[in-house]
Amino acid sequence: MTKSAHPERETQNRIVTFFQKELGYKYLGNLSEDQNYNIRWGDWKKFLYDSGFSVDFVDAIQTKFYQILSDFSQSPYHTNKEVYRILKYGLKLAEHPGESPKTVYFINWEEPEKNNFYIAEEVTVNGNVEKRPYIVLYINGIAVAVMELKKSTVSVADGIRQNVTNQREQFIQRFFSTVQICAAANDSEGLRYGTSGTTEKYYLEWKEDNFTDQLQDKDDLDKEIETACSKHLNLLEKQCYRIFQKERLLDIIHNFIIYDSGIKKVCRYNQ
Repeated sequence: MTKSAHPERETQNRIVTFFQKELGYKYLGNLSEDQNYNIRWGDWKKFLYDSGFSVDFVDAIQTKFYQILSDFSQSPYHTNKEVYRILKYGLKLAEHPGESPKTVYFINWEEPEKNNFYIAEEVTVNGNVEKRPYIVLYINGIAVAVMELKKSTVSVADGIRQNVTNQREQFIQRFFSTVQICAAANDSEGLRYGTSGTTEKYYLEWKEDNFTDQLQDKDDLDKEIETACSKHLNLLEKQCYRIFQKERLLDIIHNFIIYDSGIKKVCRYNQ
């Protein structure tokens, strides 16, 4: 007897719950009725306030950051590269005239627990055409990952093509200016991932098959993740844990994304 297909809605519900209960992401809800952007400014400001910056200084930082995001004279690649540089190295701005600029980080790379991780589903985005990514992950209000989920009888390739199509100019290209991980998944094939601008051919499958043979070579985070994954039977949940566990996701974004001769790439993680 063949295994029955998992409807997309069932898979989506299960994965959204998994992110909340197992990975500790805060649930923003079903945002299908909202007009959404790649920055949730309220959440972004909250992080900066909690980091000790004043209201006036945060407003000034927002103005400068928004100018970069909304500069349509630049190519999407250039904007994405500049946003990534800011996420990784911070944005420099003087709080008062005559003062030396401060470096303001939108993500706390050194203390992962100080960041706020969110998950939202059915995120309606109006570009030239309305699109609705299945799942969007935010760090401190910044959209950093998009995932398209399919039922088990529909190829993951369909989800990959959906990601690629959404990034075209005639759709919601600018939403992806902050996005670092693009993923597509189903229950039968698992998860494939790339970054913004990755073509279908170069989406990767996460593999960690030889972990037990190399246990002595793994650091504490790798061991923690693999121990947690051993409790889950489903391939999709295992792969979500291995990529989107909070510290691992920060590591991938900070250390495994490069811009090379006009192409943004996510390197294979040290597996």
